Amino acid sequence: MAQKIMIVNGAVRRAGNTAFIVRQIAAGAEAAGHEVALVELAPLKGFGQGCISCFGCQRSDKFRCVLADEVSPVLEALGNYDRIVLAAPIYFFSAASQLKAFMDRFYCQVKYDGDKLVSPLAKVAFDVVATAGAGRDDSGVQTFLDTVRGVAGFLGCPEPRLFFAGNCGESVEPLKDDAAVAAAAVEFGKNL
Repeated sequence: MAQKIMIVNGAVRRAGNTAFIVRQIAAGAEAAGHEVALVELAPLKGFGQGCISCFGCQRSDKFRCVLADEVSPVLEALGNYDRIVLAAPIYFFSAASQLKAFMDRFYCQVKYDGDKLVSPLAKVAFDVVATAGAGRDDSGVQTFLDTVRGVAGFLGCPEPRLFFAGNCGESVEPLKDDAAVAAAAVEFGKNL
């Protein structure tokens, strides 16, 4: 069944390893008939701006961040998708801080009706894409996955899936030359 998928690339390097993997995953998802929106956070005004704890979003019945930047409409659109893929490089044992800042702003997508949690994200499935200079066991990818797993669990969403490309170098060329990794990323996209 075709899904609406948003892939959010939280990498700073717009032509780096994470961007390459994200494009392969998007191509696979599109080949499988899914509708894909690829969001590159880096060029957006407000990229890296986390939640400022102003509670403006909580004083409204709308599920939107009150910060006037280009990231707010992305946050507001999240609930319109069946699946959200969060992608980031691993920097010093966790996801790049810019993606974490984006995730902190998910707070605008959560409200309480008495004791009951209300969120348009409660129907969304989350997945994780990570690249790192080290392997899975010594890079910090588990911290990123556990963070997204915590968000998904809080919202009552399914267990996130992970695509990991490790031992990446500073240059994207070795990754581009690794046909097996590219094929695996396309396959991951097809199976979203």
